[in-house]
Amino acid sequence: MGARARYETADLNEPLTMVPSASADVVVASLVLHYVADWGPLLAELRRCLKPGGVTVTVQMYRRPVSAVFTSLLEAGFLIDAVEEPQPTPGMEDTKLAEILRAQPGVFVRAGGALVSCA
Repeated sequence: MGARARYETADLNEPLTMVPSASADVVVASLVLHYVADWGPLLAELRRCLKPGGVTVTVQMYRRPVSAVFTSLLEAGFLIDAVEEPQPTPGMEDTKLAEILRAQPGVFVRAGGALVSCA
């Protein structure tokens, strides 16, 4: 991937010891969260890895309520920047993809920043 990106494979139930704290501009977690029973520790670990101003992009199929996705991100200290739910479009040429989007809807979420507590 060159000097601009780094690809890691890891057990997502364990700390990401290969990634230093505050070292990543972007963390992509695509189609992996549904393999982890408790998202809290994983999302906290992804947050730890991000530089200030960094973002996490997740792609998640609906295997849990959407509220669980957002609550888990918020509890890990993320601010949700963007949400997209891909839908088939009228006249979509790829009928297989249209069927998948109807049968297994998903959500794309971009989250970053830190929650600020004002006492």
